[in-house]
Amino acid sequence: MIDLNKLVKTGNNTIDEEHTHFLTYINNLYSLIEQKADKDTISAKLSEMILCAREHFRHEEDIIQAIDYPDTLKHKREHERILKTMQLAIIQCREDNSTYLLENALQDSIEAWVLTHINEMDIPLLKHYYQQKGKEE
Repeated sequence: MIDLNKLVKTGNNTIDEEHTHFLTYINNLYSLIEQKADKDTISAKLSEMILCAREHFRHEEDIIQAIDYPDTLKHKREHERILKTMQLAIIQCREDNSTYLLENALQDSIEAWVLTHINEMDIPLLKHYYQQKGKEE
């Protein structure tokens, strides 16, 4: 489980709320796995998480488009990569009789990616955004 109180803030309330919401999905998935929920329930929660991620990524990409951001392509590729990872997790969940692969994907790929992405990509993006906004005012 992810301690949401230790989540690094970006300084943008909307983005920070979306990060918390997304990480809550991950925690909910951990709970479903722990409760030995059926594959359909877990798959449905994963699908909801992907929709949440897509909406969040769209918001970040709107910020990227509003400024001349030097790492635009890298940032968007990371969004695409994690969406593919989550889609694979759904497939594995539906095809596998255990949640072992899903749990590993959550811990090793999705959770780690989100936390790293916030620190290494979102914070610099928003720093650049606020610097650009300051220049415009």
